[in-house]
Amino acid sequence: MPDINISHKKIHIGKIHDFSTEIDSEHSIKNIVTDKGFWCSKKSNSVLQDFFIIDYKDEVPVNFIEISTSSSGKTTFPTEFRIEASLDGSGWKNIQTEKSFNLGDLNEYTLYIPLTILRFLKMVIIKPGKVGTKYFSEIGRFQAGIAGIKEVTSSSSSSYKNDPSKLFDMNKETYWESNINQKKGKETIKIDLGNIFQINRLSLSSTDSTEHAFPEDFIVSISKDNELWTSLFDERNFIAESSKKYYWDNNPIECRFIHINMDNVKINKNSYTVRLSEIEIFGTVTDFSHTHNIGELVSNASIFQYGLVKLAKNGEETADAVVQSSDTRLKNASNLSKGIVQLADDGDDKANTAVQASDTRLKKASELRYGIVRLAKDREENPDVVVKSNDSRLKKATISDYGIVKICKDREYSEFGVVLGNDSRLDKASTDSFGIVRLAGNAEVNPNCVVQGNDKRLRDATTNYKGIVELAENGE
Repeated sequence: MPDINISHKKIHIGKIHDFSTEIDSEHSIKNIVTDKGFWCSKKSNSVLQDFFIIDYKDEVPVNFIEISTSSSGKTTFPTEFRIEASLDGSGWKNIQTEKSFNLGDLNEYTLYIPLTILRFLKMVIIKPGKVGTKYFSEIGRFQAGIAGIKEVTSSSSSSYKNDPSKLFDMNKETYWESNINQKKGKETIKIDLGNIFQINRLSLSSTDSTEHAFPEDFIVSISKDNELWTSLFDERNFIAESSKKYYWDNNPIECRFIHINMDNVKINKNSYTVRLSEIEIFGTVTDFSHTHNIGELVSNASIFQYGLVKLAKNGEETADAVVQSSDTRLKNASNLSKGIVQLADDGDDKANTAVQASDTRLKKASELRYGIVRLAKDREENPDVVVKSNDSRLKKATISDYGIVKICKDREYSEFGVVLGNDSRLDKASTDSFGIVRLAGNAEVNPNCVVQGNDKRLRDATTNYKGIVELAENGE
């Protein structure tokens, strides 16, 4: 497979290889590979699966797939589907599965994938849209190809006619030109590929003017995350000819962002600028299933460049970077500098420091000084001190001395005192003496005594004498 130009958007033209259903010739499956009409599957009262296969005739590179809705809108777009790719139409690789899918505010479904070589694309519709009681699917256009770059900017442009978009317009007559200054300076072009690619070639083209102003000193740097940058190549005193395309090849290396930093060049006595006619970026497909080739495809790892991994700089905390054995964070820790941790000074309660075993806070505690805690003196009620097991408050309580509690004398009323089990107030009550209460005599009306169950006031009432009440005679 030759190097793949990923600089420009390209849509591959395919033909329908196979399909499941179509409602009629007006809404033929062939419409999804043209600019007219749309495809509609057969309508059913139940959920039925549909599919179609597109054949691009030759093996083609693809990094994006776009599926648009029909004129009916989102309601007839499938809600569950799978996209598969194949080189031979026999074995299929699952690229993406969508479940409970909703387009939201969009009118097309766009999928970006790693650069892939394929000949056939297949869409399996597991659950179609539903309108009323009918299940069916409608698709306006199915496209696949190379997405092209997402964005290009420059540190300056001499005019809108020479802005950086001209670098990728595929027109040899146009070019980007930086501001024309009266002194030497630096210019930058920034490119966002939109996705991570394995790039292996970059080309720069000079303009056709005699004063082509191709940069003489420039550095091309790349990054996966727009934070950690790797120098791809560095040119000094590069003398170019007009109307020429210059290539720089490298081992495939992953990147999404590309920066070209250059010095402007002198075009006449008092004018400095830079001009470029075109930039092209080439990628390759890496088959990671052949792991025996991986060493040939990926260079040794360093702090500047990914290999199988990227090495972290000393002290670097970036995700996806591997700490080196010489990293100072792995040295022995002290109270002056960190190793894996930083040791705390004696008594230091600073956050993110580790207490040392010799810290005085860890010594044996006493009544006079803290260890981890300070021991309380006998009966001391100070907060933040720990009661000792021989504290007099923990001894057995008596009538004369507190323990954990104070025991009351017989019939003593005392706040915070505990009644003994043989206290006379706990005796069985009678009419003569209290227990917890004193029992009232028959018909007794004294306060603080309890009426007994045989009290005559509790007998049945008659017209002759009271019980709880006295009954009235007839007419009384």
